[in-house]
Amino acid sequence: MRSSSLKEMKALAFFGGGTGGHLFPGLAVAERTRERFPDCDIVFFRTRREVEEKVFSNSGFRTELLDISPPSGGARAIVKYSLQSLRAISAIRKALARKYDAAIGLGGYASLPGIVAARHVGLPVVLLEQNQVPGKVNRLAAPFVDLVTCPSPEAAVLFRGRREVTGNPVRGRVRRAAGRRRRFFAAGAFS
Repeated sequence: MRSSSLKEMKALAFFGGGTGGHLFPGLAVAERTRERFPDCDIVFFRTRREVEEKVFSNSGFRTELLDISPPSGGARAIVKYSLQSLRAISAIRKALARKYDAAIGLGGYASLPGIVAARHVGLPVVLLEQNQVPGKVNRLAAPFVDLVTCPSPEAAVLFRGRREVTGNPVRGRVRRAAGRRRRFFAAGAFS
């Protein structure tokens, strides 16, 4: 990390989106980071998809929009994605060079420009892989990042480079709800 130690985290950038499966684990990590480093500037670089609008509208985290579309739908879509990615990489590099300590890739097509830009400006990059079968972007990016976090040992063996089995991050709201549910059933509510 650019900071002298993990006692200090001034700014953290997250990249990815498209689905809740990518976003919610990232939000869980951001929440825990904010608990440990209350003054840390946390930003999510994301797409304009409706699901992301809903997720981030009440999240309390700052977002930056990426003008990028999924590379599905044939050759034309892939060319469009490639051109949008190049523009996004340029814009992200300028933003990252100013102040960020690290970058976290959440997976999905929207994370690739951020991962490339972060590596280009020399930031440490961590990938969050939430799936047992790794996604395309994370498989492609894994050899070029500092760490890949994996949900299980079975998923970890599918990556080269430094990897760590961490399980899937869970948001505080979900952890608290699960705890209430356990207490409810443990109390014999249906006995």
